[in-house]
Amino acid sequence: MIRRNIHDALLRRLQEPRRFLQVLAGPRQTGKTTLARQVIEAAKLPTHYGSADEPTLRDRTWLEQQWDLGRLRARQHPRGALLVLDEIQKVTGWSDSVKLRWDADTHARCPLKVVLLGSSPLFIQRGLSESLAGRFEIIPVPHWSFAEMREAFGWTLEQYLRLLQGAGMVAGLPKYAHGRVRQRGSSPKLQVMNTALMTAQLGQSFDDVRQDGDLWGRLVESAAGAHLLNTSLGGSLEVTQGAPAQRVGADGGGRTHTLFRVPDFESGASANSATSAQRRAS
Repeated sequence: MIRRNIHDALLRRLQEPRRFLQVLAGPRQTGKTTLARQVIEAAKLPTHYGSADEPTLRDRTWLEQQWDLGRLRARQHPRGALLVLDEIQKVTGWSDSVKLRWDADTHARCPLKVVLLGSSPLFIQRGLSESLAGRFEIIPVPHWSFAEMREAFGWTLEQYLRLLQGAGMVAGLPKYAHGRVRQRGSSPKLQVMNTALMTAQLGQSFDDVRQDGDLWGRLVESAAGAHLLNTSLGGSLEVTQGAPAQRVGADGGGRTHTLFRVPDFESGASANSATSAQRRAS
């Protein structure tokens, strides 16, 4: 079975003396449950696993029952035990309940190690920061990276970009060329399909971004590219990258190309950069 790099990080933490709750946090379908089961097998500790994925199992009583089963296993074995709780954010008041039991086990020196899995980063982070400060370590479980896909499945960059595009995240735009061979030989430019992927981590207000000519130019270009990509899905339109002066054209096969300048992520430059600099200088 394929093991991600995160596997070894979690296993090392569980092999250390009990100090912190371990939290696997990430979107759904990133392999958190599979990762936890692999680590359970590798850790060779008596383990109790519970999932709050069922609608009827989302109250504190259920969480208390799972914790008590974990404690029972820990008391029966000299090396202690492991408790794994999946989809923990679905349990009402989960953070206060976990804090109460974790602190009680610490005071009683109960050798129960705990791993929490959550697929709603916002709710997980809120619960951790409000009730469990200083008691946990987070291990982010993101989507598979290109390096992982290449190592595990032998994927090429083209296949990985096609996967990201299918998920509505990022697309690789080939350079426009009259010949398909030349087009395949060029390096693709990354184009987001939703500009929120660019702005969510900026930490700047709309007015601040609007005052930055270079950044505003890149966002406008990316918004145009995202619109073209999303409207071209399922049709005969093919979006490619080209110089700013180029216009819409058609190749010998009759396929229409929309040419536009995307941001140069390597240099941070954009088609608007020179214009913005001239405007500020004047």
